[in-house]
Amino acid sequence: MRDPTAVRLCQGAERALDRAREVGPVGLVTNGSKPAQRQKLEALGLHDAFDVTVFTDPTSGMDPKPDPGPFEHVLSSVGVSPKRSLHIGDSLESDVAGASAAGMDSAWLAESPPTPRPDLEPTYRLSSLEDIHGIV
Repeated sequence: MRDPTAVRLCQGAERALDRAREVGPVGLVTNGSKPAQRQKLEALGLHDAFDVTVFTDPTSGMDPKPDPGPFEHVLSSVGVSPKRSLHIGDSLESDVAGASAAGMDSAWLAESPPTPRPDLEPTYRLSSLEDIHGIV
């Protein structure tokens, strides 16, 4: 069993979030369960950091990433077109594929060398969240 409060921010996360907020509304799409993800957000001090948060749950009609539905919900909620948005994530299969399916650009935070996937090519590759300042 994992403790959802035993979390820490990635290096550069606070600055990246601040930068994103300077540019426009910020949303969160997570495949984790709502109770566990809320505990993580509370522990990180990010419970009110996003303009909209989507916790995917197929039983409530929100299929998980890579389904484009959660991304489209965030975009609709904040009134931003997919072409004027960027999704940052650490999973090619969930984040890059889902953002692409929704018509968004993607920035992939690669924590390890990738397995080549020509069908899942992110718009940007990040070695750290600090790299976001060169993109946004």
